[in-house]
Amino acid sequence: PIGVRAVVTEFGKDQHDAIERCVQIEQQLPPLREELLDEDIVVAVKATEVVWTDTVMATGQYQHQPRLPFTPGVTFSGVVVWAGDAAIAKGAAVGQRVAVAGFGVGPRSSGRYQKWGGCQSYAVAPISAVRPVPAHWSFEQAACFAYGYDTAYHGLVECGQLRSGESVLIHGAAGGIGIPAVHVAKLLGARVIATTRSESK
Repeated sequence: PIGVRAVVTEFGKDQHDAIERCVQIEQQLPPLREELLDEDIVVAVKATEVVWTDTVMATGQYQHQPRLPFTPGVTFSGVVVWAGDAAIAKGAAVGQRVAVAGFGVGPRSSGRYQKWGGCQSYAVAPISAVRPVPAHWSFEQAACFAYGYDTAYHGLVECGQLRSGESVLIHGAAGGIGIPAVHVAKLLGARVIATTRSESK
């Protein structure tokens, strides 16, 4: 069936201008079979997390500048409606609930997946960027998990090597990365010292 997609047609002078003036909604046909590779899946998108990165990309000021026009949405979730043979061999299945994230997919990628952001009815991703969604999670939870929690895990565990019993100071603890950072640090058994911009946060 025909879907819809959001398309950034030009870069805005700032984030507000980009959202108000430079994003158009248009019809979207499902991807053509000849566009797809064996390791690809096609996702019927159910939820997309729109974050700071998406709005800055729409101004042309992000470190990975997408080519115009593009569809925003760096992390999204939905249901697999098509899977190539290599994707099936790696566990993909039609009807599977999945989340998609990573630098190799969506508008932050530099390759063929750049046009397939999550702000559209159908998106294409390589199986390497796909994660199964737990049955008890909503699509919204799945779409919002990777951006914050992957970043927090990378910073605290992979780079910082945080261990149980250690203390960690988390600035911006009420933000999109700060909240997951607090959760991850506590799960690791660390003592968390949290700061925010204001007492109300």
